Amino acid sequence: MGTFRRTHLTGGHGRDTLTDMEPTIAVGKVIRLERIRRDMKVQELAILAGYTSGYVSSVELGRVVPSLGFLADVGAVLGLSVRYVKEATATDEDREATD
Repeated sequence: MGTFRRTHLTGGHGRDTLTDMEPTIAVGKVIRLERIRRDMKVQELAILAGYTSGYVSSVELGRVVPSLGFLADVGAVLGLSVRYVKEATATDEDREATD
């Protein structure tokens, strides 16, 4: 579950890290990268989690804000907790607010 390091989720092409992204985009990227790591297609994840492939794709692309229910359902399929997704996408400001 903790195989990703935030700074390595960008593919190393000089792009912003997850913590520099809008939260919705960062969450989608975590889901997409974990899905790809598990060699799953969007359609497979959607069926297993109980959503349409269009909705899953929209979340991955940061076009919609996913509900906690969605994160829990997708997380159950991918072996990710909502807490992990939240921590992986937290900004420094988010961390300071919880300290």
